[in-house]
Amino acid sequence: MILTQLLSKKYGFFRRIPGDGSCFYRAFIFSYLENAVEIKDEDKRKAEAARLRQLVEKCLLACHDEDLLPSFYGFESVVNLIEQGLAAGELCHMEMNEHVTSQILPLLRSLTEIEICTNEDHYDAFLIDREVYETVSELCFCEVRPENGEANNMQITALASALGIHIIVENHNGRSPVRLNPLHIYPRQESEAQALDSSDSTGPMAQAEHDGSRNLPLIERTRLVTLSYRPGHYDILYPK
Repeated sequence: MILTQLLSKKYGFFRRIPGDGSCFYRAFIFSYLENAVEIKDEDKRKAEAARLRQLVEKCLLACHDEDLLPSFYGFESVVNLIEQGLAAGELCHMEMNEHVTSQILPLLRSLTEIEICTNEDHYDAFLIDREVYETVSELCFCEVRPENGEANNMQITALASALGIHIIVENHNGRSPVRLNPLHIYPRQESEAQALDSSDSTGPMAQAEHDGSRNLPLIERTRLVTLSYRPGHYDILYPK
């Protein structure tokens, strides 16, 4: 109850996501699609679809593992959803669970793995226990590729980077006293740029941290996913 009260101060409501190993990926794509398909301006909506297509095609060109190629078959269905647009709430009536499971989730896992393995020097820092995995490729094969493999900060950062999406995760570990610990995850290229100029407090995501995402320009809001995390599970949050 205390946790719900804390969340209600910043968020209007949240959407529960099925509790399986893919809950992060489900929450991520549903939240992003909700924002993208409801862009009213057709030109802007199609521009977002084109941006997404370009990034996924870039990952496809970087893919050197034939086992991952079939996962890209579901890609056009995602782009088509955005290009066509949907009225508010329609996404919920499209049997998204089955569609996401069969086509889109494998794509998201492949994008995550390709981003990690093609930028190994960057993600190598995430390997804390070398006795478990010696390389990020090893980790991807065991934790990213399996359909029930849960996502940690490495996978979340990688998917954010692959698709150019900012992610805010409201962490709460279940301990007492209950506290929220927001984690802002930026695409890799942007986080590296911020490291060079950490004094910049005027950018759109700095504004999101300070004022809330609802005050962001439309296109920045579209590319922002806000999730709730409690140990082992992700749900979607909707800012007030």
